[in-house]
Amino acid sequence: MTNLLHTPSRSTESGTVWSLGRSSTCAIALDNPSVSRCHAVIGYHPDEGLYISDLNSSNGTWVNRRRVLPMQRIPLQDGDIVRLGTLDIEFFVSSTATAPSAFQDITRF
Repeated sequence: MTNLLHTPSRSTESGTVWSLGRSSTCAIALDNPSVSRCHAVIGYHPDEGLYISDLNSSNGTWVNRRRVLPMQRIPLQDGDIVRLGTLDIEFFVSSTATAPSAFQDITRF
């Protein structure tokens, strides 16, 4: 399983989004051949909390062994196992604050 260091994100009043994929333009770049260039996004919305969405990736996204359909928002919780292609990642939240600015300090996924 992989723990990832957080890289800078983009924030707005309505939420925050981190892109995941092989591309160096993604907020979280993953060097794994089974991960698409722009594979998925992890987002935060004040009304919905943290979620993941698949960006119509070639090899799929799963949360706790359940397939995420393209563009579907699946809520994320501390300790969830996220699979991007064949790459398993344990999702951790380092803060329990609810303000979007608090999620800029997430240190690992």
